[in-house]
Amino acid sequence: MKIKIVIIGLGCLGVNVINYMIENNYKNDNYYILDTDLCQLKCSKVKDKSKWVLLGEESLVGLSTGCDVNLGKIGTEEKIENIKNILKSYDLMIIAIGLGKGTGTGGLPVILDAAKELGLKTLSCLSLPFDFEIKRIHDNAKIGLGNIKNSDITITFKARNINKRYYQIYTEMDKMICYCIINLMKEKILSEEIINSIIEKTIKEYHNEIEQVYKYVSIKNEKMGKVIIMLSNGLDRYISAQKEDYNKALEEIKRGKKESHWIWYIFPQYAGLGFSYEAYYYGIKSRKEAIDYYNNEYLRNNLIEITTALLNINTNKLSEVVSITDYYKIRSCMTLFYNLSNNELFKDVLDKYYKGTFDNITLELLNKYDDKEISTTADLEYIHKLWEETLKEHNYYVDDNYKKNN
Repeated sequence: MKIKIVIIGLGCLGVNVINYMIENNYKNDNYYILDTDLCQLKCSKVKDKSKWVLLGEESLVGLSTGCDVNLGKIGTEEKIENIKNILKSYDLMIIAIGLGKGTGTGGLPVILDAAKELGLKTLSCLSLPFDFEIKRIHDNAKIGLGNIKNSDITITFKARNINKRYYQIYTEMDKMICYCIINLMKEKILSEEIINSIIEKTIKEYHNEIEQVYKYVSIKNEKMGKVIIMLSNGLDRYISAQKEDYNKALEEIKRGKKESHWIWYIFPQYAGLGFSYEAYYYGIKSRKEAIDYYNNEYLRNNLIEITTALLNINTNKLSEVVSITDYYKIRSCMTLFYNLSNNELFKDVLDKYYKGTFDNITLELLNKYDDKEISTTADLEYIHKLWEETLKEHNYYVDDNYKKNN
């Protein structure tokens, strides 16, 4: 199940970012534009007025804030119930603003507080003032950055030393943030590594138009260490992956040699039995999720079919078929599903390739996470330590390259 994401364009820059998303044929309808300036809303490419929120309708009567941050704050507070009614249907808010002016700088903390109250994750894409802008705007931006306390992820761009006319500069910044957001939306997980990669990709794409850009990534309130937000969850993440790779995996197992990367979603194990983002993303988070996996007809039938093929390989040494780490991940998978289903097929694999021994880490996790999820950094650190000790017991050295890819 893909989580529900809303994109908010706040103030002049935010509205322009949404305009460029529409120009780029952004297909979803989950965006809204918020501004005190009625003219800005009317001139936007968002023709559905239900997607407009006129901030400060009473206090500002459709006029701009004139770079007054307090007016931006008051105007946003006037419409906070309208904003909450929008946000309550979503899981993640991505918000785009230009810091330094009144609406974005004053309104952003108010909206972030509302999102936190409703339980949303938040990602803020911000632009800082250009060097040529007046001191008041730079001072506002500094205050605004200090007021951002409830943004889970903050990406801040600044362009410097640009030899272009000012309106061209603003246009390129709007496009760049639009490009960044669209690429973020394509990911399955928002992690520190992925965010940095997308920022570098964005900078590379726009290096001809914007000569110098530096990035600032602030990651706060994360529950899973470097893994910040999953953009897809539930059994759909397994189903979509298997529809792409299951036949290839089955063919490799029947041939007696695993050659590609699919272990995480074909023979799933508990999250933490591996250090890569895939190991977390496709990792089983609880006993309930493992039971749901097995009760899903498509996933169960595939698991049984490929496990049968695994059992029928003409060798007693599974380490000749898969890598040493995959060897232990398969033992974990067999242990997990035998204990949940009592299907003797899984025990037969353990008997043939593992001398009938269960994976002790999986047994421990079945007990420890019987009625709760693996959901904190402490949980992952605990499981990572167990996993690393298991590999080292078998003289397998865990280095940074292994942690990135397994």
